[in-house]
Amino acid sequence: VQGVEGQYPSAGDILFTGYNGSGTQDGYIPATSVADALTPGYGFFWYLYDQSITPGPTDGGGGTSVSYPVPERLLATSGPVNTADVVAPFSTNADGFYPIANPFSQALAATGITRSAGGGTFSNILQAYDPTTGYVSIDRTTSTALAVWQGVFAEVQGATAPTFTFAAASRTDASPVLVSRDAATTGLALALDGVTAAGATHDEAAQVRFTDAATADWDADDASKLTPPTAAYALVAVVGTRDGVARRQAVLSRPTGDLADVTLAFTATHAGTFTLTAEATGLPAAATVRDLATGTVARLADGLTFTSEATDWTERFVVTLGRGAVAGEAAPTAFSLGSVFPNPATDGARVVLRVDAAQTVTATVVDALGRTVQTAFAGALAAGQAQEIAVNTATLAPGVYVVRVSGETFSATRRLVVAR
Repeated sequence: VQGVEGQYPSAGDILFTGYNGSGTQDGYIPATSVADALTPGYGFFWYLYDQSITPGPTDGGGGTSVSYPVPERLLATSGPVNTADVVAPFSTNADGFYPIANPFSQALAATGITRSAGGGTFSNILQAYDPTTGYVSIDRTTSTALAVWQGVFAEVQGATAPTFTFAAASRTDASPVLVSRDAATTGLALALDGVTAAGATHDEAAQVRFTDAATADWDADDASKLTPPTAAYALVAVVGTRDGVARRQAVLSRPTGDLADVTLAFTATHAGTFTLTAEATGLPAAATVRDLATGTVARLADGLTFTSEATDWTERFVVTLGRGAVAGEAAPTAFSLGSVFPNPATDGARVVLRVDAAQTVTATVVDALGRTVQTAFAGALAAGQAQEIAVNTATLAPGVYVVRVSGETFSATRRLVVAR
């Protein structure tokens, strides 16, 4: 395993210890030598390569280097264990993102991360990168814990050399996996799955959250959309405003009860077939999404499948939630749907559903082209009943699927990867 370019010239830059705040993958700043320090409180990206050369057809050379994910890697430091508050000052004045990280040998509650200098607005939304799911939004006003060494992007608007403080008192004995996740909040959570010539894509960093503290323009509960550091991707973003100018966002906060239409922007590096799905909590069940390119309208609960060529960002979709209360329509009944396990799966997977009110439920498995390939469950559940939904993955081809669970008052989806 190599570190910086001087050690592994053929790989180029693979250790990035800074970020210029731009919101694009061009903003990552590489380390310049093996002497560069990884300072506590600052985040970094490290690409790990297991190099396998496929011989050329005739001379045993000219092969291809293949990169593989590293399932486990121990990161260690010879420095002292931090037991006091850690302060991370930045000398730049970027109006954007700052890479910070948990500097302790224990998990750290997100509430223990504050900005102690720099002015401007410090977003409550921290963004962590997961190569499997893309960026994940973490609310730093909750007790969600960051794993040891976990890095996140902190967003600041109008910053002047901000300084971030990590409170030692916020250390916790919780043991989160790297890249922990917030529980679902009231609002709309979107996911985009695609199949392209460059492989499968997935993005779930697009949410609309409703809070009493939200304003119509940019505030601390909003977060800009980040571009993943990968060659192939397809993304969806919620379009909001910042200083009166349209802005693509990973999280758009709205005042409670503001159910005006939501515009979604879309981009893809390669042509493919894509499926847009949504999980709504506390919203009208009749909410719909319109594809402005084709005119197709679908219920959010059912999802929308579409095709696209490679494209730069374009405002392609409009979600209609309903302006104000919908006459005669009650808010969705509470439910809980766990994570699919195991995931990836080979012979089988399961997910547990619980509903607070008696209703008929259907669970289907949808492939990346939007086709229903399996009905995993169909039946009536009693109030408070927990139901394990089993998916027979042995009959499914390897790839990315969506498990769609729909009741009379709710709809939710979970991503499933089938591997062999």
